[in-house]
Amino acid sequence: MKKYLFFAATVLLSLQVMASSLGDINGTYWHDGFASYNVTLEAGVITFTGGTLHEGGYGFKVVKGRSGKMVVQSIYDAMDYITTPGHSVSGSTIEKRTINGQDMLIITSPQGKITDVLLAMNGDFDSVLQEQLNQQLDGVYRDNSGKYYTFDGFGRMSIGIAQAKLEPFKFVYIYETPSNVIDYPALKKHFAFDYQGPNLKFDEVKTTDGISWDDDPAIESVKSTKINKLRGVRYPGDGLWPITSVEILTSGYFENYSIEDLRLMRNDIFARHGYKFKDSTLRKIFDKQTWYKPVTSNASSLNLNEVERINIALIQNMEKVKAKYDL
Repeated sequence: MKKYLFFAATVLLSLQVMASSLGDINGTYWHDGFASYNVTLEAGVITFTGGTLHEGGYGFKVVKGRSGKMVVQSIYDAMDYITTPGHSVSGSTIEKRTINGQDMLIITSPQGKITDVLLAMNGDFDSVLQEQLNQQLDGVYRDNSGKYYTFDGFGRMSIGIAQAKLEPFKFVYIYETPSNVIDYPALKKHFAFDYQGPNLKFDEVKTTDGISWDDDPAIESVKSTKINKLRGVRYPGDGLWPITSVEILTSGYFENYSIEDLRLMRNDIFARHGYKFKDSTLRKIFDKQTWYKPVTSNASSLNLNEVERINIALIQNMEKVKAKYDL
């Protein structure tokens, strides 16, 4: 399983500000797309305790500092290294917001840059991770032979003709966590996927026994196919990643993409608003999109919505993480 540079923010807040901007978060649960956290408040100490589905030992404590503000007293985790994505900073603030009906905690650096978001958990963390994978798969794809691959964004897929019947699939669990391997009962096959921009590298994988899959299966053969995304299903709007205009995502979502893909994803938002790109590579990519209508080279004049602005900040931060650690 990939190591993930999850958020371990250094937070400064007064108790008075916390009461007004966060409300009563004692006993609540949050996630960053990689780990989930439970919040407890005792004797002025606010503790975020959490972990992945595979292991625990993640979290941080926030206490009242000399300045009267809340500061992180200690950070602990089960990984080899920790970082606030992009930079280890002090003086970060945390604010509770509700956007499009979704409760979240937004982490902002002293320089005013959003560095992370924790989303409120409604249900178990297992379902959250499956939802995240479904969001990433959503779309109609086609390979070079003309075969269609459709994922409806809700755990159903089809392979074959464009309007083939959608059948349920299951994510295979590796180290107790839903993975990028699919068990597709309709064809009695396993498929593994990997992100290549908005497209997918889609592998038909055969194990030696042909049925089971454990944490380290014996692979008999792999047949790789590149499938190119044509449009979204659950998120049908314009763009290569239309989801980034309608859903606030997490660091766990963005971590799955390469630094090159993240740059494209970030600029995809600007392209939807008609930004004229100076970069020749970006121009070539977006000029091929039927929905792209360049109208201005002034980025500050674009009417970005709140969801887009937050996602841009989170993508930029993950780009910094991947550049810093050469990921």
